[in-house]
Amino acid sequence: MRKVNVTILLVISMALISIACLIFGVSYSYILSGGISNNQTITTGNLNANITLNGINYDNMTVTNDTDALSQNNTATISIKKENDYSVYFQIRLKYDKNSNQAKNLNQENLMPLENVKVALYDSKEAGKSTTPIVGPIAIADLPIANLTGEDPLSAEYELYSGKFENSKSEYKYYLKAWIDENTDPDFDGKIVSLDASVIQEPWLSKNIYNINAKVLNGSDDPASSNQPVSNAKIYLNGRLINANGDSNGTYNLTNIVEGRYSMRVEVNNESYETAFELLGGEEKKVQENASKSINKNTMIQKTAYENKTTVYQIMKHNRSLQNSNVSAPYDFEVPTSYTITGLQSLGVQEFGEIYIKLGTNGGIKLELNGGANGE
Repeated sequence: MRKVNVTILLVISMALISIACLIFGVSYSYILSGGISNNQTITTGNLNANITLNGINYDNMTVTNDTDALSQNNTATISIKKENDYSVYFQIRLKYDKNSNQAKNLNQENLMPLENVKVALYDSKEAGKSTTPIVGPIAIADLPIANLTGEDPLSAEYELYSGKFENSKSEYKYYLKAWIDENTDPDFDGKIVSLDASVIQEPWLSKNIYNINAKVLNGSDDPASSNQPVSNAKIYLNGRLINANGDSNGTYNLTNIVEGRYSMRVEVNNESYETAFELLGGEEKKVQENASKSINKNTMIQKTAYENKTTVYQIMKHNRSLQNSNVSAPYDFEVPTSYTITGLQSLGVQEFGEIYIKLGTNGGIKLELNGGANGE
């Protein structure tokens, strides 16, 4: 996988302007600024792609709820153009921009933890106040970490979106909105948010792709309701709505799911259930549970999430005593259960079969393979 050396998609920095926050009754000092455009040509094998990322200036970045945040006019533009006739897999990632003038001399304690920064991504054909984002709203830290350099928590690259360029020459354009989550602790007033982006590409034929029949079941401990099908669920992968049309048996078709890491959220009747998994190609189909385990204090949360195939946000939610993912954990903590799903490795789209998604009473999800082996 070759990474594009783009300079900046979006720089979010702090200025000496206070924005009143009615929720907490305090003033926050968040400002978005920047606007650097950069063109890069990258090559992966015989593939060439011209990547253009356009940042824009924001007037301000407020602490707000998701509904109001999605109605804001401030957006950053991501424009990606392909200059060849090959099918290309591409991935857009977000990370800290540590080289901005406002952030380059700061350490992790000065930067806003990304579990408090939420984003939404729109397709250019649907951009606007009243349309639905294709990704989000989702906290950046609830996106899977696609890459991490050593022990540095600020090097984490979060996968925002992935897609496919078809054979013909084409250009995709997206709009990104960002805001501070309304539940952010007032103690984080004055923290700087500085974001950068990168784009990677690979030949589409190098990817394992699966169609999965997901059967959503009530995982209650009550025998009367346990394993009953759920037909009114919404299934999100990495903040992207994959399917909201289940049949009477609780079966949902998840099509063209590319191998990689995913955060999963299932919503039913205003209740949310979460887990994370990695989808791989292999020699046999199986679902392996990566059981919850204890992690010693003074461990970096990003590294823990990356190594255990979960997300920073899910670790923070699972351990309420943790307040800031940018500093080493001051206490022992637990990693929530995650999963490794293995499908048959082969070119083209594979029919995976059926996976049970069992919704737990504690907001968790248990994944099981129907008609095949579950790993230990």
